[in-house]
Amino acid sequence: MSHRQLHPKTKQELDGCLSHNRIANGYLFFGASYANLEDVADYFIRTLLGIDQDSFFPTDQFMQIDAEKEIKKDAIEEIIHRVRYGPPTGRAYLVVWIHHAHRLNTSASNVLLKTLEEPPDGVVFVLTTHHLQGVMPTIQSRCQLIPCRPVLMDKNLQEEEASMSLGVFVQLSIEERLDAIQSFSLDKQVAEALLLQWLQDAVDLVVLQKNTSFFAYELLIEKIECFQYNINARLHLEELALSI
Repeated sequence: MSHRQLHPKTKQELDGCLSHNRIANGYLFFGASYANLEDVADYFIRTLLGIDQDSFFPTDQFMQIDAEKEIKKDAIEEIIHRVRYGPPTGRAYLVVWIHHAHRLNTSASNVLLKTLEEPPDGVVFVLTTHHLQGVMPTIQSRCQLIPCRPVLMDKNLQEEEASMSLGVFVQLSIEERLDAIQSFSLDKQVAEALLLQWLQDAVDLVVLQKNTSFFAYELLIEKIECFQYNINARLHLEELALSI
């Protein structure tokens, strides 16, 4: 497989974690759905295990949970039982990848938390989520948080690889909007570029006379002006997320 482009700062953070040879037992990758979460986590795991992009993960070093709905206690207990002895002989790490970590129910979260507090040697848990607030705070505190910043795509790339549009953003729940803001407000240039893209989206919606797009247009203009005066970016983006 080939990775999509990773945000330079995100890649720098990952390479820093890996190069210092101080691997944590838990990593929580978070960001909006457009932030290439899967690609960032995949890059990290492959680099950690020394697996190239075109190879399958070795079954004795890699396990995953990718549930379509709720992740229950028995699924976590089963995977913990399988990794209780750590990585195979001659291998440094064994990775457990839990996709959609916000789907862990309370019982599953508590079981996972206990393991993160007393992890088997060499076992690394990788959690990914686009809904950080849906992950138990105590699990967050036991993991190293890795924000997956959005990558602004070239206009010539396929539409499915484009950054989040204003139309998609307004369909998110308040919690999902705030998670998205937390991700891309880390980079002011990215945030400002996305606001400019949303401004164009709002103009298009005004032409089509859809929803409250003129109100959104005025809000976007206000927030872009705030950016020019170096006013707290995240604060104004959160106000936008709650108002639009």
